[in-house]
Amino acid sequence: MTEEIIIDGVNVAGCKYYTPTCVSTHLWGALTKSNKCEDNPNCYYKQLKRLEQENKELKIYIESNKQQVEEAEMLVMDNDRLQQEVENLKDTIYYDIEKYRIALEEIREIVKVDCKGCTAECDCDDDWTRYMIKNKINEVLGDEV
Repeated sequence: MTEEIIIDGVNVAGCKYYTPTCVSTHLWGALTKSNKCEDNPNCYYKQLKRLEQENKELKIYIESNKQQVEEAEMLVMDNDRLQQEVENLKDTIYYDIEKYRIALEEIREIVKVDCKGCTAECDCDDDWTRYMIKNKINEVLGDEV
């Protein structure tokens, strides 16, 4: 493995355009250091390496959150299933209520025949029973006949 050469936060050891710093002496005696790599912080190679690192970090982030996404999808599916179940139960309840309402209407027609002038103090069992059934039905159905 080659030695790491970090410039601008990127290992440029694998870049084919990297050259070590060049030191040259000018005729007037001044020393000049030049390194095209250091002078170009956003060369394609450095950008590529930064993107590769970002891509690696994103993959790790996605993997770490994958289970949470799957759990959220399951909750959504469960919620949809439960909503459908609630709708089915509502339909069943409405059907049963209507069925019982019809049955009470039929019973009310059967006991519609009042006893012969009886009042709440009536002594006749059949007529009193009819009277009480009719009153209870009327109470449940919410109207008087």
